[in-house]
Amino acid sequence: MKKTAKSSVMVYRLERLLEVLYSSEPTCFFQRSKAFFASYRQQQAELKQAEQHWQQLQQAPGASQAQCQQARHHYSELQYQDERARLTRWADLHMLAEQLLKLSEGESNSETLAFSARLLGCLQIMVPTAKRQRELVQFAYKPLYRAVLSLRLLDHLLAQQLLDEPALVSHYQLRNRQAPDDCPYRQHVQLPIVMAVLLQDIGLLHPDALGIIQGELAQFDSGRPLNLDERERLLKVSSAASLALLQQGFGIAPYKGNDKAEREQYFAAQQQRLHWLSQLLQLDPTDKTLFGSLLKVPQVYASIVLPGRQRFNYALLPKAALLMREVVKGTRLQRPRSVDQRLGCIRLISRSTWCGIYPTGLISNRRIATSLPLLTAYIRKNRSNQIAGWSAASSNTAIPV
Repeated sequence: MKKTAKSSVMVYRLERLLEVLYSSEPTCFFQRSKAFFASYRQQQAELKQAEQHWQQLQQAPGASQAQCQQARHHYSELQYQDERARLTRWADLHMLAEQLLKLSEGESNSETLAFSARLLGCLQIMVPTAKRQRELVQFAYKPLYRAVLSLRLLDHLLAQQLLDEPALVSHYQLRNRQAPDDCPYRQHVQLPIVMAVLLQDIGLLHPDALGIIQGELAQFDSGRPLNLDERERLLKVSSAASLALLQQGFGIAPYKGNDKAEREQYFAAQQQRLHWLSQLLQLDPTDKTLFGSLLKVPQVYASIVLPGRQRFNYALLPKAALLMREVVKGTRLQRPRSVDQRLGCIRLISRSTWCGIYPTGLISNRRIATSLPLLTAYIRKNRSNQIAGWSAASSNTAIPV
């Protein structure tokens, strides 16, 4: 197949992936999540009420067998609908993560970097800038962009032996790019990371979060700047809602087979994946460790190079990497003692040129091999309050970027 044909197929698959993430269809991930937050409490109340009614009829001396059977059938039907919705949401999330990995991962390191650079470049070119499409950017383009950056960031940290998490290192050493379905790193590390990124901002759809953004009477523009107290409350509500969706809104698909040992292994692996997903979503935003920056670093970088903020200017994108380099220089000169153990990484960051002087993926995929450390240094410096003014200006919109 010619290179142009391959690119056309990739763009088509990317467009389809964006549509599954966000559209007006009730089956898209955005609409399913929004419906969950809007109706979950009522559905659980109805389920509990149906169970209590059935139990009361069982103990009532005057209740007929037909009444008990009808109440039991109603309760069972509500249970079935709830579980089916949970399994559908989980299947959708798993499918979205798999599709993104198919677009970003190759059979070698160089091919993976090329695929990732091409994907990031396409997202950068295709992203709409109109105000009315802010939700599309927030819940489709940015999650995909951040997910790819998170994958490459983790690859870099593990390749440079900057992370010593035993489970991560063990899975990374067993990585098999030629057999992704049987690759521990792909199934137990990369998939949960992509899922976590997709869930990272979905809590903004919770009614309480929307109340902070738009006001109790929806009287405010969703793109308005928020004050510090509103931003803190929004972050807390959104994070809790995303975690609630993971813990209450998803169900593990049943095992298909008759092997008892294999079934136990399957459920153990699924529980481990859910546990790590929960850990990723509960990462403290103030955590300055490398692992703590795994999701935050790409989030900050994407906020610079993708639209969504009122102060976004497409013509100023080339300055994004320059800003981060200046921050890295400051980090080297005035680093706190708490980052001394990461000095080697910071030095490597200061020499990296992955992002180039233009948005990621649009120049050369060679730059992708060394840019992630630059992002890490940026977020560390950003959290040191030495550029607090810029940080506040870049994150004062209602929808976090």
